[in-house]
Amino acid sequence: LAVALLAAAGILGAGGDDRAIARSGGAPSDNAYMDSATYNGSTECGLCHELTHEAWQKSFHPKKMRPADSSTVVGDWATDPVLNVSAGVTATPHLTKNGTSYYIDIDGTGSQVLRVDYVLGGLGWKQEYVVSIGRSKYVLPIQWNLETRVWVGVDAQDWYNATSGAATAPPKSQAWDRRCAGCHATGVEIAFEQDTGEWVASYEELCIGCEACHGPGSLHINPPEGRGREEFIWDNISSSVCGNCHIRGESVGMLGGMTLGYPVSAAGKVIRPGDPLDAFFVANPIDYPDGETSAVHRQQYYDYITHNHSRALGTVLASAQRSDTCLKCHSTDYRLAPLEERPTLDTARFSIEC
Repeated sequence: LAVALLAAAGILGAGGDDRAIARSGGAPSDNAYMDSATYNGSTECGLCHELTHEAWQKSFHPKKMRPADSSTVVGDWATDPVLNVSAGVTATPHLTKNGTSYYIDIDGTGSQVLRVDYVLGGLGWKQEYVVSIGRSKYVLPIQWNLETRVWVGVDAQDWYNATSGAATAPPKSQAWDRRCAGCHATGVEIAFEQDTGEWVASYEELCIGCEACHGPGSLHINPPEGRGREEFIWDNISSSVCGNCHIRGESVGMLGGMTLGYPVSAAGKVIRPGDPLDAFFVANPIDYPDGETSAVHRQQYYDYITHNHSRALGTVLASAQRSDTCLKCHSTDYRLAPLEERPTLDTARFSIEC
């Protein structure tokens, strides 16, 4: 939950006039307007929302996926990883660098040399690397651990024969496009190519940009005549927006005969802010035996909805001793609203949100 709170702070940490309007009821009640809106990119948002944009830049969200170069790669490319493929079987890819470009020779023989095109992360605890094969992208079987400063293997069995350790092509079903795209880029669309058996994702911005959480912003920038720009930006503070990515499971929809690793509807639409999560995704959290404590990261929304914070407002409303002053600790919209626009017990809508 702490990670989700920090991530949300990066997006929501600084405010402006639009945020006050939205919190007082000026924001849209549904996201139908997004059908007519287009994406503009986080740089465009920063032209007006300078403080919020600066806070976003310091968060993890813009680092979710970046082009690989000497300014973004943090792994030790002078040391070749030793990967455990199966019991008693290892593989040693060879890493090389040419100028600002990074390469991996999958088995060290020169038979499969790939350029690293993108990095995933690089702040906090790890960094992973993405290459292009055919029309899809794939996460390499190497991961740099920032704390221990060593290489560790990730899904090495997808890249090597379990018996011999010889290099093999990764299964097309393991493509980043099918497993990861919806939560590492903004404005994602996903397609399955019947002729090649590849999943191919397109996107508007290569990172979790402003519009990943606030929706496509063209109508906010240029609203129709007579309409307010606050009508065309998703500024809802509900934690459900965080839940679009900070949760584990599989999509409701199927593509190429398989589910995807991020929320996609039965119609093949990737989730947008304001869409109902249960129409796009089936959660499958990984817990310790107590059935409550998360055993893995990246399921903070599940942690939230099983925590008392998610029920804070309901607890107050059910109490015989309730009063508006309780909202100071039990309602996020109360805490964020301007003094003169704070909600009451009758109008408060949100519990303690991310």
